[in-house]
Amino acid sequence: MSALRKILVVENGPAVNEVCTRVLPAKPYVAFRAEPAGETVERVATAPESRVKMIALFAVAPFVALCYAVLLPFVGIGLLVTMAIKALAAKPIAKAALLFVRNVALLVAAPFVGLLYVVALLFFGAAAFQQSALAWASQHRDHHRYVDTDNDPYNIKKGFFWAHMGWLFFGKYRFYYANAGDLVDSKLVLHQARHYPLWSLTAGVIVPMILGVWAGHALGAFILCVCFRTVFVHHGSWCINSVCHTFGKKTYDARSSARDHWLVALITFGEGYHNFHHRFPNDYRNGIKWYHWDPSKWILFLFEKLGLVWKVKRASESRILEAKLKAAEIESMTGGKP
Repeated sequence: MSALRKILVVENGPAVNEVCTRVLPAKPYVAFRAEPAGETVERVATAPESRVKMIALFAVAPFVALCYAVLLPFVGIGLLVTMAIKALAAKPIAKAALLFVRNVALLVAAPFVGLLYVVALLFFGAAAFQQSALAWASQHRDHHRYVDTDNDPYNIKKGFFWAHMGWLFFGKYRFYYANAGDLVDSKLVLHQARHYPLWSLTAGVIVPMILGVWAGHALGAFILCVCFRTVFVHHGSWCINSVCHTFGKKTYDARSSARDHWLVALITFGEGYHNFHHRFPNDYRNGIKWYHWDPSKWILFLFEKLGLVWKVKRASESRILEAKLKAAEIESMTGGKP
């Protein structure tokens, strides 16, 4: 869901206060089950196969399913037409006709593939149990608009605990979604918002449990793939609001409390490059260097090339360099103090 975050948070709107949490991709874990003593010999022989199956189910399967849903129509059409073109390479007219057919087919397939892509993001994002995409985007836009003020839902100036999780338990905000009108126009986003318990329970509990039962590790699936995963994802995303506003480097904006923290970036799929994100909130990237761990950036870049996403925003190199030099100058003058 991190990829969806970068598509949603592109425009700021009117002043409203919202509450929701950040949606992050669920992190897979492997579960194992203790067996009765009488089955020890049999299980020793099959344990490797069982473990591989669990790893495939909870680590590889969602990614492969998403890739198949998005890329298979393009790859299949491309391969078939390419083979036909090679077979008829000596006939220019036939070759031109096949190229035309391929382009038309890809044009027709693109909307359906894009729809599957959005459904997949909304579905797997709901498994994080961090509010709907609509609620999350509205609240996140308010955070950027009113950062470090009383209107900031998780204002770091109220303390580390408040920014980490206190705002969820003690904060009071009202939902208007006035700053998310572009998302309200999406029927899929609205459906997820109105039926979020159904989406989240299906993606976050029912599907992992079904796969766990099929793999013979129902209890392990519940403990690791439901309970532990949810706790890990929650605290990982909350670290963006607390750790990344307390520790790290102010590489691009010395006046902001947001900071770049490589460890948080590692566990949140790139979200830890928070200073850059606050300085250039419309940029689809968090980690701008090619070696920065930011899978969402790579996915969006690929889908832009495939025509599945468009109007992807990037800050110019000159603006980035200017911000970096200015931040360095302020840091040297203040000695790193706020």
